[in-house]
Amino acid sequence: MCDGLKRIKKRKVRAYKIVAVKNGRYYSPAMGCLYPMEGDIPIIEEQDKIVLSFKDGILESQCFKKELVGRTSGFASRIDAERVGALWIHSTLLGYTLQVKEIILTKGLMSGVYKYHAFHFLTVYAGKHIEFLD
Repeated sequence: MCDGLKRIKKRKVRAYKIVAVKNGRYYSPAMGCLYPMEGDIPIIEEQDKIVLSFKDGILESQCFKKELVGRTSGFASRIDAERVGALWIHSTLLGYTLQVKEIILTKGLMSGVYKYHAFHFLTVYAGKHIEFLD
C-alpha cells in the first residue's frame, strides 16, 4: 500500500510495475483487473485478487487510500519492484506469472512510499494513465 501520497508537478514519470501475466495480458496482482497496454486506469469496484497474500476487502479497508481510486502505481526502481515481487511469488494463483514491466505514468501524478520490511521505505509513483514500454 502506498503511503504519504503527494501530488507532483511532473507531467510523466518512468516506473516499474509488478504485474500478473496470463496469456500475454497484464493484470493487477491485488485487484485482478486487466490493465490496458496504454490507457486510463479503470475505477475498480470489486476485488478479484491474483496474489492471495493481499488482504480481502482492500477497497473497504481503513488503510485504503482514496487518492488511489482510478490510479495505479509503480516503483521508482526496478530493483525495488523485483524485491517486492519476489515476496509475492509463492502466493500467486496457478496460471499466472509475476513480472516487472517498465511503464510511463501520466495524469494526476503523485509520489509516495511503499513500506518494505520494518524500516525500508521505497519510492513509488501513482498516475491515472499507464503505458507499458516492454
